[in-house]
Amino acid sequence: MGADKDIKENRRILVIDDDKETLVTYKNILSPEKEPIERLDKLAGKNNKASLENYDLILAGQGQEGFELFKKALDDEMPFAAVFIDMGMPPVWDGLETAQQIRQLDDRVYIIIVTACADHTIGELQEAVGHNLLYVRKPFFEDEIYQLAHNSCKSWDRDSELKKFKDRLEETIATRTVELRKEITDHGQTEDEMKEAKKYLDNIIESSLDCIIVTNKGFITRTNRAFVNLVGYKEEELSGKPMSELIPREGGEYTSTSGETVQIDEDFIDSSKKIQAKLLKNEKISNRELFYLRKDGKVVPVEENIAVLRDEKEAVIGSVWSVRDITCRKKAAKEIRDARDFLEKVFESSMDGILVTDKKGTVLSANTAVERIYGLSRQQLIGNHVSMLADRDANSREKALRTINELFEKGFAFFDSSIRTRDGRAVDVEGTTTMIKDEKGCFSEGVTIIRDVSERKKIHQQLQQSQKMEAIGTLASGIAHDFNNILAAIMGYTEMSLADVPDNSPVKENLEQIFRSSTRARDLVKQILSFSRKSDQDLKPLQLHLVIEEAVKLLRASLPTNIEIKQDINNRCGMVLTDPTQIHQVIMNLCTNAAHAMEKKGGELKVGLYPADIAPEDAAVNPDLKPGPHVKLTVSDTGTGIDPQLAGRIFDPFFTTKGTDKGTGMGLSVVHGIVKSHGGAITLQNAPGKGATFEILLPRAGEEKAADQQEMKEPVPPGTECVLFVDDEEVLVSLGKRMLESLGYNVVAEKSSVRALEIFKTEPDKFDIVITDQTMPQMTGYGLAEQIVSIRPDMPVILCTGFSDPELTEKAESAGIREVIMKPVNRNELALKIRRVLENR
Repeated sequence: MGADKDIKENRRILVIDDDKETLVTYKNILSPEKEPIERLDKLAGKNNKASLENYDLILAGQGQEGFELFKKALDDEMPFAAVFIDMGMPPVWDGLETAQQIRQLDDRVYIIIVTACADHTIGELQEAVGHNLLYVRKPFFEDEIYQLAHNSCKSWDRDSELKKFKDRLEETIATRTVELRKEITDHGQTEDEMKEAKKYLDNIIESSLDCIIVTNKGFITRTNRAFVNLVGYKEEELSGKPMSELIPREGGEYTSTSGETVQIDEDFIDSSKKIQAKLLKNEKISNRELFYLRKDGKVVPVEENIAVLRDEKEAVIGSVWSVRDITCRKKAAKEIRDARDFLEKVFESSMDGILVTDKKGTVLSANTAVERIYGLSRQQLIGNHVSMLADRDANSREKALRTINELFEKGFAFFDSSIRTRDGRAVDVEGTTTMIKDEKGCFSEGVTIIRDVSERKKIHQQLQQSQKMEAIGTLASGIAHDFNNILAAIMGYTEMSLADVPDNSPVKENLEQIFRSSTRARDLVKQILSFSRKSDQDLKPLQLHLVIEEAVKLLRASLPTNIEIKQDINNRCGMVLTDPTQIHQVIMNLCTNAAHAMEKKGGELKVGLYPADIAPEDAAVNPDLKPGPHVKLTVSDTGTGIDPQLAGRIFDPFFTTKGTDKGTGMGLSVVHGIVKSHGGAITLQNAPGKGATFEILLPRAGEEKAADQQEMKEPVPPGTECVLFVDDEEVLVSLGKRMLESLGYNVVAEKSSVRALEIFKTEPDKFDIVITDQTMPQMTGYGLAEQIVSIRPDMPVILCTGFSDPELTEKAESAGIREVIMKPVNRNELALKIRRVLENR
């Protein structure tokens, strides 16, 4: 057989795999066209870095083809040292049957089973194929193939050398025995010559690096120095010792010479029993791996070969054991396994999805994160094209095409997309794909890193929304001063006109309506500032029906005649702790939206107010509510209803389906914010094509908090003191002077704060009180107050401002300012503030 031929070094390897690309991969790894790669010594941790030579590689696509190539190689006396066999190869012989057929031809070749699944355990494969069996999982690493090829070829070479050594030994012994006998017979050879021959044979045995043991009926009769060193016994202790005592006991736990813990299981003992049975039948044992028990109690991994020893008459006179310490081989294999296990742990523990594909996009491997992100199992992914993960819409296909083009142009590509998973979840993902090149510089595999960024995008959207609301607040505070100045003029002159108009004049009702609307506008500015966090809410107990009836009355004049308003108001619902301006805003927004839904065909707008009690089980369903008494406000229409796909977004700021002249999309978001700030909840009952109903639940205030909602009209207190009135708006200077003079005060009005300070410095004792605006050019009201108080510390100052600033209020107290009041200020409020300040100075 070819194994007996004098081969200096066998680097012949047969690869059997039905996948052509995999065969090309083997060729690129084991027999590249470029110069060999330094890998083995680097993997083993050595420093000499000896380069590997190429292997003589033969490729086969089917089991039968590989078998024929293997048989022909034996016939040509050019045997293979190792065979890589893929486990799954349709249609006839699979990998296991191919391995068994090859094993029957040659019991010394190293067979490496390569598989992507774990249908058979290693024990089952070893039972079916026998010794010299290795195993590797797909997808494999390049270094794994190098290591396995290197070890297999080296082991085959050592086995060949050992067999040649044994053959030479047996031949030498036989030849020498014949010669000795012939010499004794023919020449009467002396005893000294016999001793010399024995010494020669002993030297051969002792010089062997592998362990040599000779046994008779299972008992040791002869060993060499290598075996003594291996098991730690003295030579005389081994003589006559049964080999079975060197086998660890079943169920025992031992420490190996490399420091690992070894558990001797039932399979190991069964295997040993089968070996003993073969020995009893005088059968040959080849390349069996097991553990020997040393004298110190440790175990050492070995590979043993056992041959029957016969005399010249072919009678069995014992066995010759050739045993090799494979600790280094086991250690190298363990390092490979540990490295692979570590990479698999990293692969699996990554929170980002990792997807490995071949160059055509077929999924080879995926980690748990990919399963979680896409809602697909690994079995559903592996073997399918990666395009199955993309959405089927045209936009997704176009983005995927751009990504692929970039990938093959640059070797990497970034991507982001919104997908709908198989379990119906909407997920935003982003990631990178990188192509891996083989030794020839061609793309071979792709690695894709995928990250679920849904939560990050949600937070980003919330940040954008927060920035929008902050911008609204900035805008509101920016225009509040000017708007309040306008309202101050409207309210002031209206109030002055009301004082001059007789009670029976028809103009008086119009002026009162203007004044009420201006007051509502003033309160609305306060509400906008509150919404932008520029001022605190002023909540008071309120009977809701009063505000609802007033709002509906104002709304009636602005609605088309084809919209009928119906009210179902219960006046005994109790009090709600609220701001009347906010409730007015809620009613106006909801009713205006309802009117827009009916503007084409008309319909019925219904406003209802009812008492309601929230049970604990209802509060558990809606976390915005607490159990207890509530007031329910409903606004319903018979219009078109709301598209179900848009119903979930109606409370989003700036979201609107109306034209640019019909709204900004802030109405319902403001309503939602007001209701939530009151500890209430708002829900939508939608019937597309039939109408919609908004239902608001607000907690009822305790009776002890109830207060009379009717405004108490206090008499306007007059005065005769001298007032310095300062404002940079000319119309407000004129209005303030007239208003104060109508109350009896002596007024010096000035438009410039700098000029006002000069006047005060000239006659500081002339004035009894100073009233100044805050926002003025050259010098603010606060700065003016500081200068005035520095001249006359007892001088009372009232500061008027267009928007509330808590820091300004705190600073005002330290500067001696007695009152800070919000613009616009009506005549009665200003009169009361002046008297209170003057009386408390």
